[in-house]
Amino acid sequence: MGTLKQYVMYKRIPLEIHLTSNVPNSAVPSLHDHPFGILCYTDVIYFC
Repeated sequence: MGTLKQYVMYKRIPLEIHLTSNVPNSAVPSLHDHPFGILCYTDVIYFC
């Protein structure tokens, strides 16, 4: 997630993440496997 993370943070691109819709859409196999936690712990996501 190195260069993509840097690009998103540098350009200040907002990310809209729908945890519960990503599972039925098969974007992720389960909520447990969703990368939301990784994004939070790597300072990509800021809550306003």
